[in-house]
Amino acid sequence: LPASPANGSSPLALDARCRQLRDQLREVALWDRRCAEIDGELVQQREVLAKTRTRLQTVAEVAGKELSRYEAHLRSLQASAAQESRTTRPPATAATLEGMPQQARTRMPAVPATSAGLGPAPGQERAAPLTAPLPIIASMQRASNREILVRRPVGLPNRSNDCFWIAAVQCLRHTPGFAALLSESLPRGRPASSLREALAKLLHAMEAAEAQGQLPADSEALAEFRFHAMEALPASDAQKKLVMWESGAQRQQDAHEFLSQLLDYLGSDSGDAAARTPRIPMDQARLQTVEQELTAAARAYWSREEVSQSTTYDARMAAYNLLYEYSMMQWSASSTRMHSAALGAIFEGQRLANITCRSCGRYGASSAEPMAIEEVMLAQVAQEGGWLDGISNFFAGSPRPMVSLKELLQKSSDTPATEGYVCPNKDCGQVGTSSRRVRIFRLPAVLVLHINRAQFGGSRCETPLEFEGSLDLLKIGTVANFHEPLDRNLDPCSGKYRLFAAVFHRGPTARSGHYFAYVAGPGESWYRVDDSRVLHPSSDEAATPMALEVSEPADGARVALLFYRRGAFW
Repeated sequence: LPASPANGSSPLALDARCRQLRDQLREVALWDRRCAEIDGELVQQREVLAKTRTRLQTVAEVAGKELSRYEAHLRSLQASAAQESRTTRPPATAATLEGMPQQARTRMPAVPATSAGLGPAPGQERAAPLTAPLPIIASMQRASNREILVRRPVGLPNRSNDCFWIAAVQCLRHTPGFAALLSESLPRGRPASSLREALAKLLHAMEAAEAQGQLPADSEALAEFRFHAMEALPASDAQKKLVMWESGAQRQQDAHEFLSQLLDYLGSDSGDAAARTPRIPMDQARLQTVEQELTAAARAYWSREEVSQSTTYDARMAAYNLLYEYSMMQWSASSTRMHSAALGAIFEGQRLANITCRSCGRYGASSAEPMAIEEVMLAQVAQEGGWLDGISNFFAGSPRPMVSLKELLQKSSDTPATEGYVCPNKDCGQVGTSSRRVRIFRLPAVLVLHINRAQFGGSRCETPLEFEGSLDLLKIGTVANFHEPLDRNLDPCSGKYRLFAAVFHRGPTARSGHYFAYVAGPGESWYRVDDSRVLHPSSDEAATPMALEVSEPADGARVALLFYRRGAFW
């Protein structure tokens, strides 16, 4: 401990030492919380292993009994065969055949050479084939199933209005790690009992149909997927289900809404073999203290021109530590975070939002929610350009105005606070002077972007989107500044992403028209998957998703969903 002022230490030195100790205590608290999370995960893993061991012991016991039953039945069959061979008349010799009429020869029953063709003994039921799995073993087979492979696209038949979910499933199928994850849920020799199993069965059927290039319309896997999607996914507008089993009842729907609902279901489904991520109740008192200290640390940092360099550094480190703790607390207690750790490792990240008042400079944390699909408002940004720009470009013979994806991400990250928001600073209390900044704190392995084109009245914004095959979030400025990008596990990672799939839409509104998908092939090639049709675009205008977006007419196809994978993850 530092010496007391009576022993010669100055108050300034004591204050600096106290700040160091407080920082150390916060760091210890963070590590303690992380250790508690790891300990909870280990407890769950031990419980899973104990249950698995118990089930395996049960399997071994049942299998032993079944083996004894089959062996006893086999001995009974062999005894019956021996008895029948003794009671059957001896085989006719050449001499007896010569003296026997021809009609009698043809009526002679054939004696089987072996007992393999013998049926069950009189009064006994026919035993199940020895190749049929035991019921309890069938439920355990998913642990030994091979992974569902994805080598090339496979088309899916569209009854009439199925294109919205077909395009989304095509992109999910080509998402790295997604098909392998669902391999554990693949039912063997029985109908699917859940949407998760039905989707796994559909992906498995698509793998088997890769040589043909499309799945037949009467596929059992297709029917089961439609039925379980109808049962499991919540109702959409007007209380209508997104996916309907009956063809005549299926309506046109939004691909983004379907994808969002499906990921929510898979992320919360308890059928995931991976351990469920633990939840830690929120310590509201500590959260309030962290928010207050964070605001004070930010104020001290922003007033760095009036203090020394060492004090500025201390304020910055204190703000970083408090912001980190705030994010951890929100993440651990979040009710919207995916229960499935395996699915979360693919799609899930975390946003970090704060609100700053331009009048008084007050900084405050706003939220730190998980994310699976990032939405960017294209229509809003395109309208900000104004109709005068469009008219001037038209008369000047300039190309149609476009909005870049980088600009969209930047503007979506910095927006005004909610209308009517009042600055909490008692000395300020201004309305309309605060802005909200959102940054990605945990970068997802797969970044899914929803390009929202909805305009007032329900029409679709036709402005083309300028996007590229690669995306660097760090350069764009949408990553939270913690010295380097962090992944879902808070390990350093790359901020660079690569496009591997896209969903396009053609039609006046999101709920009317037609959806189709683009998926990446070997090298720089792309496949266009339009319902049951799979083809390599022959023209340069449609060779890639980027080229198609800029070459389509004003009312043509426009990108609706973009799937990027982080470069250093795979």
